[in-house]
Amino acid sequence: MVGVIGTLTAFPTPRFWDLAAAGYFTSPGSGTTTAGTWTVNLTDDLGRLTWAGAGDDVVVTSLDPDALDAAYAEIFVPE
Repeated sequence: MVGVIGTLTAFPTPRFWDLAAAGYFTSPGSGTTTAGTWTVNLTDDLGRLTWAGAGDDVVVTSLDPDALDAAYAEIFVPE
């Protein structure tokens, strides 16, 4: 979903979405999701997703910062 928002809307995708998406997909236990269809605000609150009804698109709705920190520490090992 993040990639689609970044290419189909009139504004650049916020960079933090990429890091959050990468963290969630490498550590699915680090967040919760909601399935549905979604609308994207293109006016006053750019990028805000609003649930529009039942559907198959899955959006991460919350993230556990401690779980993400642990996932990042495991993936991004300093040399």
